[in-house]
Amino acid sequence: MLPNDIDFLARQERYNEMQREAEREWLITLSKLQQPEQQGIHRKVMGWLGGQLIQWGLKLQHDNLTRIKNLRS
Repeated sequence: MLPNDIDFLARQERYNEMQREAEREWLITLSKLQQPEQQGIHRKVMGWLGGQLIQWGLKLQHDNLTRIKNLRS
């Protein structure tokens, strides 16, 4: 191969790499634009579920303490 051919192939490969990188960056940007809505719903659901689990746990603790007091009486 001639030096010019090697330079041409190197530049062509670099151009292809830059295109792939630009496409990756574009896909990352698109995915980040779509995430806030999904995260908002996800956070709301997880927040609600967490609150429900805490309330359930508190009720179970209260019921358990009531049973222990009744057994001691």
